[in-house]
Amino acid sequence: MKLGCMQTLRVIKKVDFGVYLADKDQAKAEERVLLPKKQVPDQTIVGDEIEVIVVRVNDGEGTATMIVDGQGNFYGTQFKKTFKITKVAIKKAKVSGLVSSMPYTGEEVTQEGYELVYTVKGAEPMVLEEGEDYTVRYEKNVKAGT
Repeated sequence: MKLGCMQTLRVIKKVDFGVYLADKDQAKAEERVLLPKKQVPDQTIVGDEIEVIVVRVNDGEGTATMIVDGQGNFYGTQFKKTFKITKVAIKKAKVSGLVSSMPYTGEEVTQEGYELVYTVKGAEPMVLEEGEDYTVRYEKNVKAGT
């Protein structure tokens, strides 16, 4: 099994959340990849073959690895390079859609319709998700201010 290359793999195990693929029937656990259920074609059964590109997902904090392998007229591994994926301070995100003044209601007053966006130079802006990327809490949001 090669990373980053189109290849045909066999379904060796079906589970509630997807299928396990491998390039041989008796693959060890570390030689299998999971294809999530939403990516599995309908009516897929064990033994079917599926064309996939295998990638190593590195979308969280930690150490990622980039591997360059030859294909076509080139063979072997050119290099493996590791790099760090680090967390980002939430204060680097831009906030839009906040209201600066809201009427007194006698109950908790909260904001809605705002958006937090984080941008990395040269990449598409990323809209952050409450509960996944950040949490919100309020203080002193019941009584009228002066």
